[in-house]
Amino acid sequence: ALCTPDRLLEIVRHFTLFDGGERKVARYQQFFAVKDTTQRLRIIGPDGVRAGGVVWHTQGSGKSLTMVMLADAILREFGALEPRIVLVTARNDLDDQLYDAFRGAGVELTQAESGRNLRRLLRDPRAKIVATLVHKFVRALNDRQPLATDPNVFVLVDEGHRTHTGTLHAAMRIALPKASYVGFTGTPILRGDKQTVQRFGGLIGQPYTIAQAVEDKAVVPLVYEGRHVPQNIDEQPIDAWFGKYTAALTAEQ
Repeated sequence: ALCTPDRLLEIVRHFTLFDGGERKVARYQQFFAVKDTTQRLRIIGPDGVRAGGVVWHTQGSGKSLTMVMLADAILREFGALEPRIVLVTARNDLDDQLYDAFRGAGVELTQAESGRNLRRLLRDPRAKIVATLVHKFVRALNDRQPLATDPNVFVLVDEGHRTHTGTLHAAMRIALPKASYVGFTGTPILRGDKQTVQRFGGLIGQPYTIAQAVEDKAVVPLVYEGRHVPQNIDEQPIDAWFGKYTAALTAEQ
């Protein structure tokens, strides 16, 4: 339904952006991820906290630009509520990559330089979009008091599968207790591994798997090749060592 008038106008107006000077249009999984996530964020629980969830799109599917388009949708959808967006990553290179993606698309944001700087930015309502490493929340909580209690804070977490099972994620929740959390992951969520989905509040929309991405020719097939590694083992000294250290043991031991 790309060329139905309403959708075509929406694609042109809100799902077209520049990335490093190159005009890009959202692919179908990006379009529906933004739409489904925005719909999820409209849900407010009895505690006054907005619902969140996990967007599961395989690596190479353009999650960084999906986050840019989602941030734009949040600012439009909830503009009257003066929303704020916090972009969270787990590594310096990802932090820089996401920052550059937003800047390249013409979005103004501030990158937290330290835990102390993050604390100041989160307490400043003028800082509308903040990018930070998840580790900086620990240092930002000098007295373990919330840094922002506004329910219209939206936390977008890249690589939500990593570092979000322990103290780092807990510190983020303490700092922003009323925020809505949306995690993005390219790591396959195994049938028995539902921690990530539960932690963020359920799966949003349909997964975009590596099989779909390969079929769409968005990524190349991932091929593993087993290789034989020649090894020379000097058995005699190993046997002598083993005999020496097991001399006092029974056969069963």
